[in-house]
Amino acid sequence: MFVDSIRAVPAGVGDYSASLPVVSQLSLADGWRLEHPVTFLTGANGSGKSTLIEAIACRLGFNAAGGPQADFTRGTEWTTSKLHSRLYMTGSKPLLGGYFLRSETHYEVCDHVHAMSHGQSIMAVADEYFFNKWLFILDEPEAGLSPVHQMALLGYISRIARGGGQFIIATHSPILLAVPGAEIYHLDAGLERVRYDDHSLVTATTDFFAHRTERVRCAIEKVRRQG
Repeated sequence: MFVDSIRAVPAGVGDYSASLPVVSQLSLADGWRLEHPVTFLTGANGSGKSTLIEAIACRLGFNAAGGPQADFTRGTEWTTSKLHSRLYMTGSKPLLGGYFLRSETHYEVCDHVHAMSHGQSIMAVADEYFFNKWLFILDEPEAGLSPVHQMALLGYISRIARGGGQFIIATHSPILLAVPGAEIYHLDAGLERVRYDDHSLVTATTDFFAHRTERVRCAIEKVRRQG
């Protein structure tokens, strides 16, 4: 694979990433080993998944705002974290190309956005780039995608991974997590590998559909009590 291990040098004082448990874990001797062409990172907002995804991308030569590898024409600031400068990665194949899709800055780097909806433009990027045997780093690509388009994106990911590509993806989508054979990691106290059927994103979604009326009533009542 293009990336099969990731390790971090401990952070200095004043770097935001120093407070993230996942960074402490990456600073251990073994770091983080990736064993499948599709690796998912999940976790609550603030857990550090986007910070880590951005750092991986920047370390490999992508613009922090996203886009094709080594496309530095956008002039975007690198990052609020200096984690990229402290990452060390190994891989068994040379990296010949790739794409970093970052939902929050997708508008800045994708010309398709100006003529399409956000979701349509993400699928246009998939149509244009997701046939190469490259490395694809995706930060919450499901933003703006309908469930049908999320399933279409799942198909792209599975096809390219089987053909020799690699994906590292941060997501909240239980649909995307269903890519066959994917490794799923949850960021909490560190990196924890989780089975699809046991993941909270999956169990919470399944529970909602099984008890929809009760769950909706509880959600409305909770907001009402908060005033």
